[in-house]
Amino acid sequence: MTDKSKIIHSDISTHLPVRTLDEVMADFAREKAELLEKLHAATKSADEYHRLKTTFIANVSHEMRTPLNAILGFSELSQFGDVTLDEMKEYMKIIHKSSEQLLDTVKDVIFISNLDADEIDTDENSISVRSLFQDLQEYYSYFGEEKFTRNIQLVFRQYDEDLVFTSDLEKISQIFRKLLDNAFKFTQKGSVEVGYQVPDEKTIRFYVKDTGIGIPSDKLDLIFEPFRCVDESHSRDFGGSGLGLSIVLRLVKLLGGKVQVDSELGKGTTMSFTINYKPVLNNDFYQ
Repeated sequence: MTDKSKIIHSDISTHLPVRTLDEVMADFAREKAELLEKLHAATKSADEYHRLKTTFIANVSHEMRTPLNAILGFSELSQFGDVTLDEMKEYMKIIHKSSEQLLDTVKDVIFISNLDADEIDTDENSISVRSLFQDLQEYYSYFGEEKFTRNIQLVFRQYDEDLVFTSDLEKISQIFRKLLDNAFKFTQKGSVEVGYQVPDEKTIRFYVKDTGIGIPSDKLDLIFEPFRCVDESHSRDFGGSGLGLSIVLRLVKLLGGKVQVDSELGKGTTMSFTINYKPVLNNDFYQ
């Protein structure tokens, strides 16, 4: 019995080095510091998430409450007020515009939720840049009074020869509308320019360039985070839930591309995105 105990003790002492109390306490202190650092990072992340959630709820509530108040107010005036036919038409126009604004906010929230859940698929189509730009031009011409002022010129830069490629037309149109809405929102005068380049045989680069307020260089990454804005007071001054550019970034990534921002404070911003260039012969497109 005594011999066996000696053998076991000998094996343990051979494989495990003897540690001093100071070494054990030093390891404990190091592990404690690492745990505290992780806890601090987790707490900071949780606080930031809570702040963003609070900001998002405030922004979305504002974006929904404002058109809802208009809808309720002017519909009540239409029913019970002593109004003329011209006034009634004006009220109906305001109600329609407010309804569209409310619907856009709801659609953005639902859409980004679907993106988070990976429930959005892509569908490849043959796309003509000329037709795409023409549709966008017609859309913003029709909604001109609501989307931008007379002081802003909308310009589409194209080449003489049409460019036809394969991608998801619906999502590219959605990307452009988000970028254009954003450009008009932060541009008081000057121009908004839309164009494209083909830097190589595998890439198309689309861009939206404005002469708006610009973005500070240290805030360029911030604008693509959900519910965020360069200055959160902008969401009150210019409107918006803070989801537009986040949706743009995710849609472009879904199409296998990248987003780039070049901006100078007070002089304007160029937002561009690249996607894979899959050419289609014009003859095939128009058949």
